[in-house]
Amino acid sequence: MGTKKPFDCIAMKDEIQARLAKSWCGLTDEEIRDRVKEELRTSKASLVQWWRGTKTAEDPTGPLERSRT
Repeated sequence: MGTKKPFDCIAMKDEIQARLAKSWCGLTDEEIRDRVKEELRTSKASLVQWWRGTKTAEDPTGPLERSRT
């Protein structure tokens, strides 16, 4: 049995932020928001599916939009 490598959450965060910065390069804040909303609308990731389930008929914006008010 091999040795288990420790999980480096800081390195993971840095990699994700670098990847997002590269993909968002040249976009306006509004374009970035639209892209994030579209990803949240169409993603099949379990966390995103949970997030979509938190929306209600009374407040269809979900937690992302509520946090901006």
